[in-house]
Amino acid sequence: MMTDFSHLEAQMQAAGWEVAGEWMRPSVLFRPRLFLDGNKFCALYGDDLMAGCAGFGDTPGAAME
Repeated sequence: MMTDFSHLEAQMQAAGWEVAGEWMRPSVLFRPRLFLDGNKFCALYGDDLMAGCAGFGDTPGAAME
């Protein structure tokens, strides 16, 4: 009896592409500093808010996005 694993193979390939895509996100590549600023999270690329690039959000993921 032969078992068809093509569906499982396709799922594994899709999961692999998803993981590879996550590793290419700017927040993974550039590693911003993440800290609380008041009641929001701040992801900061650079030395300070004036010279760098910053994102703010209610969660770390939202700030990095």
